[in-house]
Amino acid sequence: MRFVGEEGISVHELEARARTQTNLNGKVRWGYIAVRPDPADNRPKPPRSAWLIHATRKGAKDMEICSLRGALERLVGEGNAQASPLFRGLEPYPDGWRASVGKPATLPHYPMVLHRGGFPDGS
Repeated sequence: MRFVGEEGISVHELEARARTQTNLNGKVRWGYIAVRPDPADNRPKPPRSAWLIHATRKGAKDMEICSLRGALERLVGEGNAQASPLFRGLEPYPDGWRASVGKPATLPHYPMVLHRGGFPDGS
């Protein structure tokens, strides 16, 4: 999805950029993209590799979520205190009571609790 822009991209170009075959049928079935013949192509029956791929509204929303995830991953960094910009925001004031509490070595792990109760691993 990251290669599909607003103007669209041909199937051949997408596969060249991704360096692999793509799951176009699945993306169409799930409603992320629309694959149509290029209106500028004058051939009576252009090959599918010349068709254009456009993101649907659902696909555009998916791309926004992915870009948000990328931005958040840059904030978290490697997940350790030395590499994470988040830890710089947690620095206590020198004279505050938190200054005496040691810094954790990693970000805290909070297990997810499902709405039905219990943890995802079944415990």
